[in-house]
Amino acid sequence: AVPEPFEIVPVVVSARSEAGLREQAGRLAEHLRAHPELEIADVARSLTMRAALENRSVVVAGDRDELLAGLDGLVPGAGPVSGR
Repeated sequence: AVPEPFEIVPVVVSARSEAGLREQAGRLAEHLRAHPELEIADVARSLTMRAALENRSVVVAGDRDELLAGLDGLVPGAGPVSGR
């Protein structure tokens, strides 16, 4: 059997404000915890269909635990990295 390639997935979250960005990250993490059957690549692909708003953060993850840790890092108390 051929092993599946290790996949790193960029998951982009965006909102109109930093507070909104943190809320979006929290809601996404909550949704992922409620639906463990969701594949992170499918979630990342779905998020590309959303509008790209002013405030954006990306979590680069190889698995669900990395994605949840990254999203949890965006919730209140952790500052997103700003850049253009």
